Amino acid sequence: MSSSSATVKYKPLRIGLLVREGSIEDVVKAAGINTILWGGEKNPIIPVGKGDNALSHQLVELFDIDVLFAVSASTEILEFKKRHPFLDEERVFSHPMFHEDWREKKKICAALDMRSMVELFWEKDLKGKPDSYVSNFTLVDWKDEDELANVFALEFGFFPKDMGLKIDYET
Repeated sequence: MSSSSATVKYKPLRIGLLVREGSIEDVVKAAGINTILWGGEKNPIIPVGKGDNALSHQLVELFDIDVLFAVSASTEILEFKKRHPFLDEERVFSHPMFHEDWREKKKICAALDMRSMVELFWEKDLKGKPDSYVSNFTLVDWKDEDELANVFALEFGFFPKDMGLKIDYET
């Protein structure tokens, strides 16, 4: 009698965030999206422009992307996504990654978000602490008008306020 064996390896979901080539606004928005995703710092930001986008296709392969998410819509990004139909967010999640809640009409994230990580830290490290305990966690904040706002967003991450999200991640 013959036998077979199989090895299964798990890895975090790797989301490729597609941005318009040369668009700082898209890169900053991608940083905000990555901030609310568990493991977001491992999600590559992939520029897509006019032409063959050979580098962008190589990045999809190099980072072993599981899902492609368009940070903004452009003809080039839509064409790029068509060349990778098995990485479409609606195929993986069965609906858009940020989809509308039926009751409140606000967007919820289909991917694992940072709430699970916060709950883990709460249960493991913070729940039993006395009321006098002061945490080392810091929320870095700046004014939108700051001339270095984009640099800070990329360096520290931020919680998007303009996506119509159901969860107030900052709070």
